[in-house]
Amino acid sequence: MPGIFVREGKTQAAAVNEDGSPNDEPGAVPIGSGIAFNVTGIGLVDPALEDGQTVGEDGEVRPTQPD
Repeated sequence: MPGIFVREGKTQAAAVNEDGSPNDEPGAVPIGSGIAFNVTGIGLVDPALEDGQTVGEDGEVRPTQPD
């Protein structure tokens, strides 16, 4: 399952502002500004993979939407 990296000891996303500074309460950016954050996992793929299974050498899986 995909996840969002969080700040250590917090539930807030480990996001950074456009200038690379942490996006947190004292470093919040104005509405309309950009932020970046890291995620893990690709989500659902076709053909389906079991938890922990890796993609084979052919790499023939594609992201898909849930039914």
